[in-house]
Amino acid sequence: LQAKPVPAPPCKLKPLFWDAVPAPRLKGTFWALENGEAVELPPLDWSALAQQFVQAAPKAKPSNSALGGKDGGAGDAKPKLISLIDGKRAHNVNILMGGKIKIPVSGLRAAVVGLDPRIFSSEEVLTALAQCVPTPEEAGALDAFQRSGRPASELADADRVLYELMCVPGVEARLRCFKHVFAIPDKVTTASQVFQASLQASEQLQRSTGFKAVLRTALAAGNYLNYGTRNGNQLGFRQVQRQL
Repeated sequence: LQAKPVPAPPCKLKPLFWDAVPAPRLKGTFWALENGEAVELPPLDWSALAQQFVQAAPKAKPSNSALGGKDGGAGDAKPKLISLIDGKRAHNVNILMGGKIKIPVSGLRAAVVGLDPRIFSSEEVLTALAQCVPTPEEAGALDAFQRSGRPASELADADRVLYELMCVPGVEARLRCFKHVFAIPDKVTTASQVFQASLQASEQLQRSTGFKAVLRTALAAGNYLNYGTRNGNQLGFRQVQRQL
């Protein structure tokens, strides 16, 4: 097999970085059929391509001494409730509780102990709740709060969520085991859908004359840009890295 010849460019061009397919690996691919057929070189405006991808001399970048910045901060307000965990962590817990979990804090402990399927209706909900399980450091701070004798109602919302989960025996193992109720059927369904979609897409691409024309044009253009280099004069490619 031989690559279809392309004209020599009038100047040095920006190269096209691609993963070329070596000749021994062409068997069974589109490129084996393509190079074995009497297909003419795609019509390309070689001069326009050269103008578009001419390799210009690098320009010196002017120094920029302009400095800017923003100065500001939120005013500190005394919290009405006690927060023992990191602010970012509390923010994330509140988002999960308000978006995916939607269980009142007052009923959270009973819901986890009973693993009510009406509440835990998907693996996504269980995964979100598992992200709210306190770390050892957080559990230590919450345990110290509990031993101080103060009521849990004094804790901020996110801290209360972690506190309630801490009070459930083996909470991590409990959530992890219950996830399997949803995990296996969902994974089988997802895998089947992906397989069917991939199979249909593959069959459509194999029949598509337009897609074949695009591949021929891309190969010719790439060989033109890479003319005279080790990445030029190729029979086919697998992947193009967008670095022009």
